[in-house]
Parts: sequence; C-alpha cells; structure tokens
Amino acid sequence: MTKTQGIDTLRIISFEHEFPVSYLYTLINTEKTRRSLSRLKQFKCKGNFLKRDLISLITEISHEISTFSISLSDDFDQDLKTSQVSKFLKDQKKIKKLNVKPNNLVTPKYIRKVRTKTLLEIKLFEGNLDYMLENLLKCPNLRRICFCDSNLYKSQNLSKVVFPNLLDLEIINCNVFSSDDLSSPIIPFLIHNGKKIMNIRLSSISGDQIGFLLKISKKYCSNLVTLSVDIQDEPELEIFSKVLKRCRSLKVVDFGNKCKWQYFVNKNILYLNNISPRNLRKLRVRYWKVDIDVFKEFFENYGTFLNEFECSCTGEESDIRTLVINLVKGMNRNLVYLLIEEVEFQLIHLVKVRLN
Repeated sequence: MTKTQGIDTLRIISFEHEFPVSYLYTLINTEKTRRSLSRLKQFKCKGNFLKRDLISLITEISHEISTFSISLSDDFDQDLKTSQVSKFLKDQKKIKKLNVKPNNLVTPKYIRKVRTKTLLEIKLFEGNLDYMLENLLKCPNLRRICFCDSNLYKSQNLSKVVFPNLLDLEIINCNVFSSDDLSSPIIPFLIHNGKKIMNIRLSSISGDQIGFLLKISKKYCSNLVTLSVDIQDEPELEIFSKVLKRCRSLKVVDFGNKCKWQYFVNKNILYLNNISPRNLRKLRVRYWKVDIDVFKEFFENYGTFLNEFECSCTGEESDIRTLVINLVKGMNRNLVYLLIEEVEFQLIHLVKVRLN
C-alpha cells in the first residue's frame, strides 16, 4: 500500500486466528498508507477483529467513500458503537451503497446520519426494520433494497412505505408470512412499489414462501426485466413458468439451485417447454443436472429466440458441441460463442451459448 499513488477499494475479510485483533489498525496507521487511502471509494470490512480503531482511522482520512459494507459480531464487548458508525457516515459526502449488519453495540440509529440525497442502495437486516424503513423515506433517490435474514411479516411499516424510484428488490433468507397467518405486508408493499420494480432476486427462501413471492410478483410486478430465483422443487417450477408466461417485459432470467447440484428438473422441464416466452433474451439455468436429451428439447425451444443461453448437460463434450452446432444451423441463426466447461466431480458440462 505504501507504493501506490492511491487506493480506490479496501476490502478486509476475516482475519480470524491469523493476526492480533488490532493488527489492521497498526498496519494502516502510517503516513504513506493514510495518504494512499485519502481518496478511498469502496470500503468493505468483515471478520473477527476489532473494528473500532480502524473505523475511526478511516473516518479521519477518507471522506469520499461511496460504498460502505461492514459486518459486526458480538465477540468484542468494547468494539464499534453506534456513535462511531454515525460519525463515519456523517463525514461521508457521497455514500451511495450501504450495508451495515448490526450487533448488540450498533443500533439502526446510524441511518439518521446518512446523506439522504446520495443514497441509492441499502441492505436491511432483522431488528428495528420499521425504524429503518421510516428513515429511508427521506431518501428520494433510493433505487435498490435488499431484505436479508428477516421475518418481514412482523413489520408494521413495510405495508405503508412508498419509494418512487425503487427499481431493484432482493429478498434473501426471509419469511414473508407466518405459519399462523398467510397475510403479509409484502403484498401492499408490492402494490405501492411493484409497477416500477425492474429487477428481483429471491434467494435462500423456503418453498412455500418463495412460491408465494413468485405469485404476487407475477401479479404486481408486470414490468420486470430481470428475475433471479432459487427453485428446488416441482411446485416452485410450475409457478415460475407462469411468471415467465405473464411478465412480457422480462429479458433476463436466472434460476435453479443455489449451490448444490440437483436432478429433479429432468422430469419437470415440460413446464418450461410448454411455453415460449419470446421476450426473453438471456436465460441461465444453474446447478441443475440436465440430461442431454432433455437439454436438446430445451434448447430447440429457447434457442430460437434467446441471445444467450446457459445450462448444464450430461454427455461427452464432443457430442454436446455437435448437438448445439447442428441445432443452431437448423434454426437459421448465427453461433457467436460456444463454451463447454467440465464441472469437476459431477460428470456434467456447463454449456454457454451466444447467438444472433
């Protein structure tokens, strides 16, 4: 760091059991390093080490940060507090993206010090969610909200808030309704905000919850352009196919499992082969093991109108390559790009196709 003329991005990730807890502060607190960080734009901090002195130091020397992400734990009783996070945010004049995972020492009151006109994106966690939503109403340019690790059905304000410029919505590991009550504040939230939302991502959500979200997204977010969703069983896939059929503005779709390969799609692919959403331009199927004969039917349908297609396929690389080339010729389309990558330990290949 001492030899660089300036650092735009500082990312500190998990130094647990590797360095003394105060080592990072000592490392950065030199004249040359302080000078190189004076124009820092992105600061991300996550790990089991003391952050109090580090944040105080960055607050002192950097005032142009646009992206701030920090994950806090309860391992240290004398670590960062709300006042210090507030001071940091108050001194930043260009904050656009904010992600603060709080702990017992840091409460959401820090949000009051954010410059409301510059904030574009925020990630919200469980705990005082209503307080955060109320204060975010003062941010007229907010374009993206991510709800993470939360029971959204407990929120009182979610059903009331309106963000006139909200374009992107992400929901990760959340419950939108309880087992005792199927009503959910996410419905009025989408009624108020859904027509302008263009991009939705749903991840790490249980089957009944994600099915519910897909149904209401289909109803209230008819102008979707991009949809990314984890799908793990047949009922979810059936609902998902209806979303593809209804949302005529969809251009980019990314779906499948999150990080574990699955087989179930082969017997249920008919839900997707029975429709031809010709408005789509890019389709990515992730972590689904698709047999080569099923892949052939799938690509024969979607390859006629997609510009980009990504899906796994069983079989030998040479057989897959020949299959794709012959199918593209039969469609009277031009093959711009074809990549076939072997997936280690899975006896499967990942196929990426670009057409025009």
